[in-house]
Amino acid sequence: MDASIEKAIERARSLFGHGNNCAEAVLTALLEAAKLNPEDYGAVATAFGGGPVGHSAGQFWLWG
Repeated sequence: MDASIEKAIERARSLFGHGNNCAEAVLTALLEAAKLNPEDYGAVATAFGGGPVGHSAGQFWLWG
């Protein structure tokens, strides 16, 4: 696996462990990996995280 992908995965895990929901953690990690500022995207991922439906919705939204 590409080192940058592994780094993004570890970052997402860390963010999730520090209180972000799953979608927020993944989106923030991906934006950082792409050298974009997560603050510019507000709370766009917040609605996709939490609960069984939210987990699936966030996953499908991020991976198209």
